[in-house]
Amino acid sequence: TVVLTVQAGVNAGQVNHIKLAVADAGDWILDSNVFIRAGSFTSPILTLVPSTLAFGEQAVGTPSDPPQNVTVTNIGTAPVTISAISTTGDFAQPDNCLTTLGPTESCIIPVTFTPTQPGVRYGELAVTSDAPGSPHVAALNGTGIGPPVLSLSTGSVNFPGNPLDLDCPEKRIVLTNNGASDLVITGIQVAPAT
Repeated sequence: TVVLTVQAGVNAGQVNHIKLAVADAGDWILDSNVFIRAGSFTSPILTLVPSTLAFGEQAVGTPSDPPQNVTVTNIGTAPVTISAISTTGDFAQPDNCLTTLGPTESCIIPVTFTPTQPGVRYGELAVTSDAPGSPHVAALNGTGIGPPVLSLSTGSVNFPGNPLDLDCPEKRIVLTNNGASDLVITGIQVAPAT
């Protein structure tokens, strides 16, 4: 009995046919027996969880904090080597999983979202490896929101002709946020006209 090791590429999720022919060295008659050892088929299988990251609203030009994570796991029976990790759109990751994962091993990819303009933004996280089905992709989305935009109903208020000891009639100035994100007011100051 001679133990032979055979390696063949297969497509994940599809029926694959592997033809194995063994003949004696002295003739071309296919009259030898082939026995396949139970559990001898191995293959890396890579999964990305979750398969979609939704970041929600984020101010334009500011990175999301904390990042959201995608867990990459080898659920197969053979090691898998990750050769590249990339993102598209307004998303980034630190390439921290460029490694070989043994069966059941995993690594975490932190992803950040820094919108470059207002509106819904889309991208992808792609993990390239030697596992069938590579590259494996997770969908990314988030919404960029513009900065707050402050406007006043008037630029100045006059109280003409009132002596210092008389009450002046009330005058109002309306503050409006015309932007897409919250406006935080930390103080209001009244100053004399120059």
